[in-house]
Amino acid sequence: MRHAHIQFGAALIAVASILSAAAHAATVTWSSPTTIAGDSDVITTGTLVTALNFSQFQLATTVNGVLFSPFAVTNGGNGIFGLPNVVSFGFSNMESSDTAYGSAAAPYNTLSASYQTLLSSGAGSSTGPSLNLSLLGLTNGTQYLFQWWSNDSGLNYGGVNSTTATALNAVVLDENTTNTVGGMGQWVSGTFTASGTSQSITLSGARPVINGFQLRAVPEPSTLVLLGSALFALGCARRRRQS
Repeated sequence: MRHAHIQFGAALIAVASILSAAAHAATVTWSSPTTIAGDSDVITTGTLVTALNFSQFQLATTVNGVLFSPFAVTNGGNGIFGLPNVVSFGFSNMESSDTAYGSAAAPYNTLSASYQTLLSSGAGSSTGPSLNLSLLGLTNGTQYLFQWWSNDSGLNYGGVNSTTATALNAVVLDENTTNTVGGMGQWVSGTFTASGTSQSITLSGARPVINGFQLRAVPEPSTLVLLGSALFALGCARRRRQS
């Protein structure tokens, strides 16, 4: 009986944690999904907070100057895995690999080696339940940009599937836009203003796949206008002094 109470208490704590994360979920405004093309896909606007490469083991790669640190997910695993104060990833019936999402065929093989490392590795679910990604350690009121990739060029996990990311708004990425070996998947970015210290994003589909993501702090447009005005005023003052 005591063991049952402990289990029930743990379940309540888990539910409370999920509800707490949902309460702090802000609306993400997504861009249009874009077919993978080259290193310049990787956005460098703002300040990098974290960038992670999903893999079965430990893989790191640098693309367009952005270092994607390794985020190892156990193949066939079930549960929650994460990095303290960075990210929490809940999954079941996980499929993860360092190479299976890539291909030796064109046009995928024309990508840079570092970009192929990011896109050849990844994690997904074989049974299609939702994957829960929680971004942690955010600053309330700060605007962030979240960019992620879904690619299966080798068709090892179906390839004809799509993955939907939902954070109040939803966006759908095609994992292989041509449904042929060597075909490219897609990436997308989304912006949101943190309404707490965490942001929940749900990934779903028949066989949802994520290869990697990055999170960047970006100034709001009003901040950029103020900064531009200040720089303009400083320039005018400097010219007056020189004249």
